[in-house]
Amino acid sequence: MIAMPSAAKRLSFAKPFSALLALATFSCMAADLTVVVKGKGKGEYFLALHDTTDSWMTGKRPFRLESGTYQDGIGINIKDVPAGEYAVSLFIDENGNKALDKYPIGLPREPYGFSRDAFGWFGPPGFKDAAFELRTPAMSTTINLR
Repeated sequence: MIAMPSAAKRLSFAKPFSALLALATFSCMAADLTVVVKGKGKGEYFLALHDTTDSWMTGKRPFRLESGTYQDGIGINIKDVPAGEYAVSLFIDENGNKALDKYPIGLPREPYGFSRDAFGWFGPPGFKDAAFELRTPAMSTTINLR
């Protein structure tokens, strides 16, 4: 006859397994990200949340797109974002053409900004310059418009 482990022994294995499962679940949980945008502008905002360098400023579809009416000092809430590395680009469309207008020399004509206030000297900053780690259940980042 095979002896079955006692209930106490079965439970002693369950506790470490439960703790490990809880940790793994927390690291995979989605978080809420708030993007606080500061600066003057009037119109519709277009926010792109990028999760790879492949979509960063290349014209490829970013991880998530958000848009809405801009007011000075707005907080944009993005719900259910998986933990990971992200970068945000944003512009205010002041003339309603749904595009970032530029001067003939390539400089933006409308307000824009990037996460971590990243700045590029001869074009947009690199993904790594604007990237941040999203690991907590709720996080915020601030963009100061240029």
